[in-house]
Amino acid sequence: MSLALPNTILNNWQYGLRKNEYENVVRRIKNDSKQIVDDVLAEKLDWVRRENRDLPPNFEDDVRDRFHGLMVGFAKRIMRKYRQPSRVFTGITITNTKSFHEGRPDAILDGYVVIDRKAYDLDKVSSNEYETKTDIT
Repeated sequence: MSLALPNTILNNWQYGLRKNEYENVVRRIKNDSKQIVDDVLAEKLDWVRRENRDLPPNFEDDVRDRFHGLMVGFAKRIMRKYRQPSRVFTGITITNTKSFHEGRPDAILDGYVVIDRKAYDLDKVSSNEYETKTDIT
């Protein structure tokens, strides 16, 4: 999703969607993001082959279904509530050097929405949990 946010999702943003209007937006985003999803799947399948690992037989369908579900939720909840951001930041790391705490939000939309923040403890030796996940909208 973070690969599609800066371009396809942002370009198809529809603020204030009514409940029955989201399907067209989701369809456009999925069509515009098809190559991104295909490339990610190809990269993952190549990695699986190189590592001699197994995947469930429905892996590709599951990925596409999850992406669809994310887009439906995004259109119904985020686009409906928030105006189109002017910028999207993805793949950044935020570090608090005083507390040795590091976090990586998957996406920040113009400073007002954070999606799927993951936090990693830089001192893993003394940490009981290596990763925490918080969904913030």
